[in-house]
Amino acid sequence: MKIIFRKISKYNYHSKDKKSDFEYVSSVLNQTINPHSEKAESVITPESQIVYVSSLNRARECIKTRKGQKIITSKVLNEIPFELKSFVNEKSYLKYGSISVRKAFIKAFLDDDLLITREQLFKQIESLLKKIERSKHSIVSVISHSFRLKLIQAYISTNGKIITNPKLIRKFIKPNERTFNFEEEFEVNIQYK
Repeated sequence: MKIIFRKISKYNYHSKDKKSDFEYVSSVLNQTINPHSEKAESVITPESQIVYVSSLNRARECIKTRKGQKIITSKVLNEIPFELKSFVNEKSYLKYGSISVRKAFIKAFLDDDLLITREQLFKQIESLLKKIERSKHSIVSVISHSFRLKLIQAYISTNGKIITNPKLIRKFIKPNERTFNFEEEFEVNIQYK
């Protein structure tokens, strides 16, 4: 079975109202707002017959479905929620942008201070992978968000060792490097058990 993990399409991550961009991004990351992908610059057309996708608007709305495709929305593919304001102030965010967000995420992950526990995150990953495996399709697409995808990639690449050694996250998320470009993908091949 081949699983194609892919980051969502680009969306407008700047505030349309009077909120500052820092306030807006903070609200997106803690999921108090769920923006639409109306500003998406492209649309993903998965080739597989089955597609698992984040339930957040900007993920669901960036997919162009084909006849006969089965789309399964799942909250376990939503971006990992965390409180950016607990780790970064607006001045730092405006100066360093995404670098400050990645640093904040790494710290929150290592301190187990996300809005969901590491244990819950890994249970979600394991549950998703088992569900995909049970589907017995030859190719499955998974559309999600940067930090969620990086955590899935880290879990698979370390054979689950990241559960007991969370510092391994530093090999997968580097503050000065993008996690994934929009629509970037990685593939994993798994054998049926």
